[in-house]
Amino acid sequence: MLKILIRSKSGRIIEELSPLIMRFLSSEDAPADSLYARFERRGKTADFFSCSAELDGDALFCGIIDELTEYTGETGSYLEIRARTIEALLLDNEAKPQSYCLPSFDLIFEKHFRPLGFSSFIGPANAFNGELNITKGMSEWKVLEEFCRSFTGTKPCVTNDGVIDISGDNSPQIIHIGKSRIISVERKLKKSMIVSDIYVRTCNSGGYDLHLSSDYAEKLGTKRVRYYNAVGSRKISFDEITQMLKKAADKAGSLTLECTGAVRAKAGDIVIPEGETDRFYVREICITAGENGIRTKITAGVKMNVA
Repeated sequence: MLKILIRSKSGRIIEELSPLIMRFLSSEDAPADSLYARFERRGKTADFFSCSAELDGDALFCGIIDELTEYTGETGSYLEIRARTIEALLLDNEAKPQSYCLPSFDLIFEKHFRPLGFSSFIGPANAFNGELNITKGMSEWKVLEEFCRSFTGTKPCVTNDGVIDISGDNSPQIIHIGKSRIISVERKLKKSMIVSDIYVRTCNSGGYDLHLSSDYAEKLGTKRVRYYNAVGSRKISFDEITQMLKKAADKAGSLTLECTGAVRAKAGDIVIPEGETDRFYVREICITAGENGIRTKITAGVKMNVA
């Protein structure tokens, strides 16, 4: 059974509703997951602050309500809510422009994230060599991303109870999907996105002396060359160039899978449909509930070997 729990700002459950329509979306392009739901017309909504979605007792979503719509007309009366997970607080708040020398995440957390309601963090608290520069217009989410990119090399994530995790220890789920659940499968290969060669200029006196090529592109017969000028910036390693080639190849191959029921996955998880030999990483997952019951649509990328 699918139900939506509506809470007040204090966390108290105000109402328990069964949606007429629901759509849950998790995408690698959006740090915050989102939920849309429509219900039969209810009473007062002034105290509606946050909501969670549960399916057969398991949590599917937990977030802050962004928008409430109450409608009455020829087609009837209904209430709509739109909500996002707690990362929305980081996306919607602009950071104060300033610079930190030898920054620690302990300091950054206390200055930027605790005031927004985040409870604690997981990861190193020591100071790092270098500077963290926050410029006008940066969101608090961008501050978090920039700290991780510059000092820890990890991808940040946030739990439902407001804990920011920068440890990099979050392993993706591996989810197997049986044939009996699969409604449709579509596979695509956009060869135009594959990069075959990258050349990098690493010194003022030389040309583009650093080169790496993709065996995968050669196998497909595609030729697309890219040049990067690293002069004046830190030296680019072969590992970083390899990652550029792999990311281009990963975006080229995709799978779209529609199946019955709810697949409890998020962007970055691994799905393995029965009968497939490849492992697919989730780019986007959309769970819907309506006249056709509950269905899940997964858009996934294919891990390519470019070495």
